[in-house]
Amino acid sequence: TVRMVGKFININGEKKKELELIEKSMYDSMTKLYNRPTIKSRIEDFLDKQKQGCHALLIIDIDNFKLVNDNLGHLFGDTVLTNFAEQLARIFDQEKDYIGRIGGDEFMAFLTDTNRDEIERKAHKTCSVFDYLFSGTLNNIHVSTSVGISVSDVDGTDYLSLFQKADQ
Repeated sequence: TVRMVGKFININGEKKKELELIEKSMYDSMTKLYNRPTIKSRIEDFLDKQKQGCHALLIIDIDNFKLVNDNLGHLFGDTVLTNFAEQLARIFDQEKDYIGRIGGDEFMAFLTDTNRDEIERKAHKTCSVFDYLFSGTLNNIHVSTSVGISVSDVDGTDYLSLFQKADQ
């Protein structure tokens, strides 16, 4: 005679919560874009596997953002950041590009398998976002966007090289 004693426990709920926590840790809570560690890791993984081709790293900074927070309040500033992130998500192809928030008013985009025309077009669209967001709203505060760009076939093949060059 063989006997077996056991207890079945449904752990689907715990597993689901664990996966939700892991996913939450990858994204910026305000903008829902990748956070700094996640986008860095994703870009490094991509570049380790895909050395060939033209890829571009864009560091995007909102100029004079401190004036928005100081003059219009942090809640308004948070709304600006959220709206800006939504616009970035429309500009970049989320199927093949990586977009993240890497600091207070700094964002990063990584374009994979691209070309110079597409890089330039997306950089110009990014710089023109505030024309759309603030038409007539901030008459006394000039807010704009700066974009630093590095391209893999010219500026380096690893994350650090591309980041430093785009940051210059």
